[in-house]
Amino acid sequence: MAEIPTTREEYRYKFFKKLLFEMYWKQGLSQCQIAEKLGVRRELISAWMKKLGISTRTKYKLVEVKVTPSPELSYVLGVLKGDGYVVNDLKRGHYSVVLETVSLEFAKSFKYALQKLGFNPCLRLRKNLNSPISKKRLWHVEAHSKLFINWYTRLNNMELSTIARMFPADFVRGFYESEGTYYRGIDNRWKRLRGWVIPRKEIIIANKAKETIMLVKELLDGLGIPSSVYYVRQLSIYSLHIMRQKAVDDFFDIIRPCIKNGSD
Repeated sequence: MAEIPTTREEYRYKFFKKLLFEMYWKQGLSQCQIAEKLGVRRELISAWMKKLGISTRTKYKLVEVKVTPSPELSYVLGVLKGDGYVVNDLKRGHYSVVLETVSLEFAKSFKYALQKLGFNPCLRLRKNLNSPISKKRLWHVEAHSKLFINWYTRLNNMELSTIARMFPADFVRGFYESEGTYYRGIDNRWKRLRGWVIPRKEIIIANKAKETIMLVKELLDGLGIPSSVYYVRQLSIYSLHIMRQKAVDDFFDIIRPCIKNGSD
């Protein structure tokens, strides 16, 4: 059991108990949000509350979120089709939307969109659990809503495509920030043939889901941004390329991603 950060003085013990009680019950903060404010892990807050005898609310209450088509919903769906994911654990009663990324800007953008939908998300820095040997930490965004998870798991490709087509730039932005890469360098073809040093810009978005890649291409075509899709057999992925220099500039002007936007 984690040690409670108090001295032997009863006053400090009572003060810390009162602080946690007010933050959790009176302010309505979640354990994750309290941990974010105090700069510790959520598991530590849970251990402290248990040792101090502070009761907890229902672990995952029914949070009502907006699932009517909107720019924020389209963006969140784009992220969930990329680096984001949902947890739907019926046995543990665990229903959450999660994003883990090395980019604080991306994490804040996703958190803001969740808040606009009615979520109560938390943002914290944590170890990369997928790579125990890596010292790099990830920004972890998490929000809970059983109603949203149930809605999302029943969402079919046609319904998702309808929302994406209503707000194409937002869906593409979320998917690109998750799965996209921006390349800037020298066009080696002209350098090899003529010795010319010509700058080259290219955007690549790759994913294993053909339906999602083709949807993104359709959305880009509708926005006047030409692209090409290739199947990379060695990696079993579909790769979307934007190679025309004007198309790359138009992509950044219209989509406005918060990362990988040419200014990094």
